[in-house]
Amino acid sequence: MIVNNIDEFFHIQKIFRVLLDCMAKPGTIGRIDVVDSTEESGFPFTRYMLYVAKTLLDQETLFHVANDPGQVETMISLDTMAVSGSLSGCDYLLTSGDDFFEIERLKRGSWQFPDESATIICQVIDLFDSFDNEGESVSITLKGPGIKGLKEIAIEGLNPIFLDGLKECNREFPLGIDCILVGRTGKICCIPRSTRF
Repeated sequence: MIVNNIDEFFHIQKIFRVLLDCMAKPGTIGRIDVVDSTEESGFPFTRYMLYVAKTLLDQETLFHVANDPGQVETMISLDTMAVSGSLSGCDYLLTSGDDFFEIERLKRGSWQFPDESATIICQVIDLFDSFDNEGESVSITLKGPGIKGLKEIAIEGLNPIFLDGLKECNREFPLGIDCILVGRTGKICCIPRSTRF
């Protein structure tokens, strides 16, 4: 990761703590701020999405951007020092909720090394704590480690086919794929591979 100033360094630390909290408590909706919220024209991801990538990617990770002709991967590589790779070999996949890609091609780890799986960082329109929301959204009920009972969330801007694929890939825990959802206004929610829905 390349840090431009000390404020950005502390911001990235805060984002990492929010990500850890959301991963430990699936379905919890956290919020992050960014140092610079100006958007790049023609760039498909928000600054929130880019700061999550900047927090997690480094020179030892492979990443892939779904449906990217190369410009976005080049920009992210320059900003994080991470190396772009194939869909089947990446540690992190950056995508939007309406992108189509073959989720089953992502790494799911092995029985000896389940941690060698991919993580999806997916930009969505918005995230809600319950099914009581306006607009087009996908509602799911989560259960598993880190959740007391059941947790309901609604996701706006996510294709339901994505969730079907994620559910199928995570059937054989501890193998599977972790997912980080990033809303356009800085909301974050995690669905680790141990979570059922």
